[in-house]
Amino acid sequence: MGLVAALILGVLVLYLIAYPILTNDEIENIDYQQRIKSFEEAGNFVDRDVILAEISELELDYHLDNLSEEKYRDFKERLEELLAEKEN
Repeated sequence: MGLVAALILGVLVLYLIAYPILTNDEIENIDYQQRIKSFEEAGNFVDRDVILAEISELELDYHLDNLSEEKYRDFKERLEELLAEKEN
């Protein structure tokens, strides 16, 4: 009985390890355009910390080469403008 349980557990572990490697599911890119637009529409309801977290995530995506430099600069500028509005 123990051998059967170990065998089933081993197959399950191999499946959980191999599945992400064998499938070519790409990670969804974040739609910064839509997210920033929603922040702009929300106005005062968006917390300063949320904007800072979004800037951090944007920088990470840029450094991982998921964003072009042009988009990175545009999105970061818009987020910094929102942040400046929060601080006033």
